[in-house]
Amino acid sequence: MVDIIKLLHGYSKLNCLDLLTEIPGCSFEWYDVQNNILYFEITNPNSMVFLLTELCGNYTYGNNCTYKYADGTTARFVKTRKWYEFKKYGKPYARIKIGG
Repeated sequence: MVDIIKLLHGYSKLNCLDLLTEIPGCSFEWYDVQNNILYFEITNPNSMVFLLTELCGNYTYGNNCTYKYADGTTARFVKTRKWYEFKKYGKPYARIKIGG
């Protein structure tokens, strides 16, 4: 089982070139220390699909563009913000903006 919080924290610590090698079109934007939320941006739609379906492990897909993972994380597309928000126990810990 993939621990998605650890996975995304690991990606946030990579330098720009290494992160682009791992996930094409992905960049780490900033870390909101006060709210403990990581912010990324992905400009390659295929990379976003790869992240959601392959890198994060086993999932089920629900309504409202929601992915539910084995570790208890949910990822939901927030249309008004154009980002995927990753939550665990109801608290967001990462947001990935769809850029382009």
